[in-house]
Formats: sequence, C-alpha cells, structure tokens
Amino acid sequence: MRQDPPAFGAGQVLARLPGGSSIHSLLRAELDGRGPSEVAAVARVPAFPGARETVYAAMIFRYDRLRRAYVEAYRAPPPGRVPFSVDAAAAGRGRDVVIFSGLHDDGTRAVHAVTLAGGKGRALPEAEARAVAGGLPPSLPAVTWRFAVRNGVVVARTPVVRVRVRQTVRVQSSGGGATAIILPDPRLDITESGFRARTPGSYRIRVVTGLLPVEEAYRLTVVVEPPP
Repeated sequence: MRQDPPAFGAGQVLARLPGGSSIHSLLRAELDGRGPSEVAAVARVPAFPGARETVYAAMIFRYDRLRRAYVEAYRAPPPGRVPFSVDAAAAGRGRDVVIFSGLHDDGTRAVHAVTLAGGKGRALPEAEARAVAGGLPPSLPAVTWRFAVRNGVVVARTPVVRVRVRQTVRVQSSGGGATAIILPDPRLDITESGFRARTPGSYRIRVVTGLLPVEEAYRLTVVVEPPP
C-alpha cells in the first residue's frame, strides 16, 4: 500500500530548530522532479542557545523515500545582510531552482541559486545564479485584506480576494478584538509580509479564534489569476 508522505511545513521546520526560532519565509519547490515537493525556508535562529539575538539560516528539506521522512538537504547563511523572501524559478523539465537573496550594506543584491545533487543542496555559480534570479517576473504591489474580531467572531468586508500570480496578500487585524491565528493554505508561499501563490488557482486562508473549532473557522478565499 502506498503511504502518503508526512505533512511538512512551517511548524515542522520550527520543530527542528532551537527554541526562540521563527519563520521569515517558506515555499515548496520541485527540485528533483520526482515529488513530493521540497521545502525551502529562511528562518531566524538564536545566535547561540538562550540568546535573544538571532541570525538567519537558509534551509532546504527533501523527502527521503527510504526513511519515509523529510531530511535537511541544505543549510547556509543567506546571502546579504538583509534577506528577501525565499523564491523559486522554473528550470525546465518540471524542476525548480530555489533562490535565496538579500541586500548587502551598500545596497547591492546578493543571490544564491540552489539545486539538488545527490540528495544535497548545491549552489550554482554566481553568474548562473544571477541569470536565473534575473528571469523572475517583477513583484506586484501587495494587497491587504483586513478583518476584525467582534464577540469572538471574525468580521470582514469581503470573504474573497483576487490577486495575480506572485502577488502577496497581507492578512491584517484591525479594530481590536481577540487575537486570531492565521492558517494559510499549505500550497501558498509564506513571505516576510504575507502569502503568495506562484500558480493560478483558488486558495484558502483560515482565521481561527478561540470560540470556534478550526473546521468552523472563517475562510478567506484567495483567487489567483494568471499574470497580466
């Protein structure tokens, strides 16, 4: 009997990192062309055990079919002093290349493009990495969806948001009320400012409050249309 791979997302990444770590950005990409998708992330990790100061770590996890578990395939400091959200570019034949990038202190952009080779992450030469990253379409302005929690119930002007491919959706609480937990569709990228999709389709973001079970949470539908 075929066994489905275990779920692996932001929570599972954090479970493998020291206490006090947090996710900066995360996505799924198909690096070896065999499925299931690899998971790439940039995380903030304590500089040393118990430290309040954090450093950034760029990571890739792949599914090990023999062990039937996700394993770490790559970890390195992301390029630049200030990291951008992790990204991915199509490399042909159903494969992607993960793009880690950031800014140096002088404002210039640094790029690492990473593939898989022998089950391990392999960084491409700098010139090739810049060419791959240069082929990414420009980012569109983010769209902000606002909600409030009143008497434990989520209230918003609309339950549907329409965006384009690679356009970020910010989910923002306004007007006070109880704290809500945001549960994005696992197919969505997590960026430093919200969520985005790299393929057209319909996605769900759940807004969970303390009064209702997760399955009855407010659902925001994100309709992602092809690029203009």
